[in-house]
Formats: sequence, C-alpha cells, structure tokens
Amino acid sequence: MPRDEPLNPAAEPLVIDVASQAGLALSNAGLIDAIQHDLAEEDVAADRADKGLWPLSEGDDQSCSDLAGR
Repeated sequence: MPRDEPLNPAAEPLVIDVASQAGLALSNAGLIDAIQHDLAEEDVAADRADKGLWPLSEGDDQSCSDLAGR
C-alpha cells in the first residue's frame, strides 16, 4: 500500500490490531529485561551470602559488633 494512499475501512482494524500487538511486544520485552536484571541481582546477592559477604544496612554494624562481643 503506497504511503500517500489512505487506509480503506477494511484495513484500519488490521492496522490498529498490529499496532496494539507491537505495543504489547515492546512492553513484554521491557518486563523480560527487568526480570533478567532482578534475577542477576539475586544471583549476586546469593553468591555474596554464600561467601558470608552480606550487605550491611544502617544499624547492622552495631548488631554485628554486639554479636562479636565488642
């Protein structure tokens, strides 16, 4: 279909459906990327925990000192 030619009434719903599906595909790709990023972060955290390198949050250093008897 040439660019300058307007859509005929039969093609319009098809174009709308294709655009909708493309939007869903892009949204899914973004979700997949976010899930993969989260899984990678969990893997790093699990590796650190396995090695005893747990990240300390505020206040944890005090409780670690208490456990060490300092």
